[in-house]
Amino acid sequence: MPEVKVTWNSAEFSRKAELFERALYSEIKNAALAVRTLFRKDARELFGSQGSSGKHGRWAALSPNYKRWKDRHYPGQGIMVLSGKLQDSLTRDADGSTFRVVKSGNRYIVSIGTDVNADGFDYPSYHQERAKKRRRTIDPKEETWNRWAQILQNGVIIKGKQTLFDVATATKAAQVRNV
Repeated sequence: MPEVKVTWNSAEFSRKAELFERALYSEIKNAALAVRTLFRKDARELFGSQGSSGKHGRWAALSPNYKRWKDRHYPGQGIMVLSGKLQDSLTRDADGSTFRVVKSGNRYIVSIGTDVNADGFDYPSYHQERAKKRRRTIDPKEETWNRWAQILQNGVIIKGKQTLFDVATATKAAQVRNV
């Protein structure tokens, strides 16, 4: 009788699943490094366009008094740039740059950003989340989020195929006979 036979070696699958789990952190970290490269490129574009390239659009203008003070003390610096530490921390490997891949339970968390502050004041978070006139220095568009997610997902899928692919096999165990 013609049949399709699928065999499953659960012991082999368990062994390969353990190998996959051990390799997964490394694969996610490598994919996250690729995302960080794109993140920094997007951040350079965001600062260069004074927010225009981000999801929420151009950053609000400075107040007239602050603009006069900034022009006197930091001439030529754009909005959200005073010393340049924040911009540097988001656009290249510099003091204040943050990059972490952490496993928490069954989840992997990728964190890319900045921990720059001024005398203990977390001005990046203030501008990102709390200010009336928000000037988001991390402001990816939806298609950017999707591109980053795809890079991370592809890394996991490729590693899964490399590690787990041959565990389940299907064979055609039938011979067709003429009667």
